[in-house]
Amino acid sequence: WWRTQAVTYMVRPNVRTRKLIDKWRSSNIHMYWRGGQLGRIDGLPAGAVAVHIRTSVDKTTNQSWMGAPEIEREPLEEYTSKAELLAAGSMGIPVLHSNYSDTDQAFEYPPATFQRRLMLVNTEDEAELRRALQLAEGPAASAWDVVFCSANRTNEGIIARKRRFGIRNIVVESMVNLELSLEADAWICPRGSSWCSVIDELRMTVAGKASLPFVDIIGRQRPGRFLKSCPQGLPLCYAGW
Repeated sequence: WWRTQAVTYMVRPNVRTRKLIDKWRSSNIHMYWRGGQLGRIDGLPAGAVAVHIRTSVDKTTNQSWMGAPEIEREPLEEYTSKAELLAAGSMGIPVLHSNYSDTDQAFEYPPATFQRRLMLVNTEDEAELRRALQLAEGPAASAWDVVFCSANRTNEGIIARKRRFGIRNIVVESMVNLELSLEADAWICPRGSSWCSVIDELRMTVAGKASLPFVDIIGRQRPGRFLKSCPQGLPLCYAGW
C-alpha cells in the first residue's frame, strides 16, 4: 500500500511536464487499422487491451539492459493468446496467478467488453513491434487494430540510451506510454517486470480500474525479499515484499 502511494505521488506531472507530455501525445500515437491503414489517434477507445513486452535478455551475459539478472522474455504468441481470451469474453482469467494465489477467483466483466479487438503494444524492441503490427493484417474476424507510439526503440544499455536520446526524451516517452496503458481496460503484462508493477499499482489507484483484468503471463514475482516462493502464511508476496 505504501509503495503504491509513493508511486502515485512520484509520477504526478507538474505543469511543465504535463505540457511536454501533451505535446508528445499530439503527434506520436498511431493506430494500425485492420486492413493495413495507418493513422493517428489522440487516446485509447474503450475496450482496449494493453500489452507490455519486456526488454529482451542479452544472451551473452544473461543480463538485462538495466544490468540485473532477468527472466527470459515470453514470446509474442503468449500475449496474443491471452488477448484472444479477453476478446472471447472468457470468465476463466484468474485474478492472481496460481503460483501465488490461495483462491481460484477469476475476473468478471461484460463479455462484449473487448470484442472491439484493439491492442496497445508497448515494447522497446523494434522487431517485436513489427511482429505485433502483423496482427492487423490477418483475416478481418481474427485481426486486431494495433496502437503504438513513435519511440526510439533499442535494447541498448541505459547509459548508451541516455547519451543517444537524452534523459528528457526518454522520460517523456515513458510517461506517455504509462499514461496510455492506464487508459486501457485490460492489461497483459508480466508482474516480474518493474514497469508492469507500476502499471498494476496505478491502474488500481489513480486509474480506478482495480476490478478490470490484469493478466500475469509469467507468474513470477519481482526480485525482492522472497526470491524463490512465498513463505507459508504469506500468499500475497507476489509484489516482492
